[in-house]
Amino acid sequence: MTAAATNQKVCPECNAPITVHPDFVSWCEQCNWNLQPIKSEHKANAIEKIYLALGKKQSSVLFERFAKQESLQSKLTIGKIIAFLIATIVFGLMGALIVLGVILVLSRTFIVPLISIPLGLACFGLVWLMRPRFSKPPQNILTQEDAPTLYKVVSKIAKELNADVPEIAVDGKFNASMGKYTWRQREIMTIGFSLWVILTHEERVALLGHELAHSANNDPFRSIYIRIAFDALITWYWLVKPAAIYDPATGFWGILYMPFVLFMYLLAGIAWLGAFALIHLLWRDKQRAEYLADNLASSVSGTEAVTTMLKKLPVSHSLAMALQRFVLNKRWREGSLFEFLKEQAVSVPETEIKRLVRLEQQEGSRLDVTHPPIALRIKMLQEQRYIETPQIGISPEEWAQVEDELGAIEGKVQEKLVDWFRASRGF
Repeated sequence: MTAAATNQKVCPECNAPITVHPDFVSWCEQCNWNLQPIKSEHKANAIEKIYLALGKKQSSVLFERFAKQESLQSKLTIGKIIAFLIATIVFGLMGALIVLGVILVLSRTFIVPLISIPLGLACFGLVWLMRPRFSKPPQNILTQEDAPTLYKVVSKIAKELNADVPEIAVDGKFNASMGKYTWRQREIMTIGFSLWVILTHEERVALLGHELAHSANNDPFRSIYIRIAFDALITWYWLVKPAAIYDPATGFWGILYMPFVLFMYLLAGIAWLGAFALIHLLWRDKQRAEYLADNLASSVSGTEAVTTMLKKLPVSHSLAMALQRFVLNKRWREGSLFEFLKEQAVSVPETEIKRLVRLEQQEGSRLDVTHPPIALRIKMLQEQRYIETPQIGISPEEWAQVEDELGAIEGKVQEKLVDWFRASRGF
């Protein structure tokens, strides 16, 4: 990436020389002065806090452990066995609630039905609230008729990785993802236009390879069995957790009610402990899955392509400001947002990329709290066997056809992204 003309100044903390780039943060590589001039306003939710805590304590330790292993392939571990046992207990409890509900509703005595039927219905209601909730599929799903060449490219990579060919969707995010949707568990890979346009052809192969690798490497948290149990535990927690132990407005009755409140806290604590255990037990495998996906991606695109692709991920911070300028200047009326983002990405200096990668390692600044820090992912690639020659070759003509296929939907994606941004800013 290139940048505009630069100047030099001295760090006020350690007196080291600092390269100053117009429109970008000036910071010190020696002492990290001004590394994060504006603190992030994002507040991590309860689940993200668990991931952040685990990452802070164990990311480096796990990296060292994985780096010494001959293979990153998934193995049966005690953690996985315990996680599936916890999930089985959750399903057993849901089944027990259904049986108890049936027994209570079918009670035949005269007096008991006045109590048992409402309790039985309450059991059914609790199970209903804890029922599996499947994600809705993303919008802008492309069929093979819409994008035959893109599907051809994805099929080549999937064949090399022994992965199934998913459906493909497109949105405007600076991201890419692989997910399962609806009760049928449709596997859909979503490509974010904002990320796609700033990548080279080789880096695009690396990106597709990484996402397809998740479909092939048996990531345990992608298991529907685990996901349903985890979601049920979280629902259970929020349903039974009281707002407070004692509310002064309730007076004397609130004091009498406290034993029941404490019992509800106990039930909520059990649910939270189960959810925490699932995350903790499978977190190691989730980290391993990310390192493995990078490794498998390098086998189809080459190590260099994966490395440079990873280095571009933190640029999302800078491109968010570019999106703001594009909208405020009303350039969407006549120009292409994604061409504008591509131009802006080229102007990002290496010092800014290094700052964002270093910032991403800090607690609370991670792009994705479920992933290892990008710096460790790059270091892991350097620890593995360097692959210079990509196994997948895509011709310039094929890439040109892919551009035409995605270009047909670019306007629709841009319109939704601009509308979302304006709505989020109250325009």
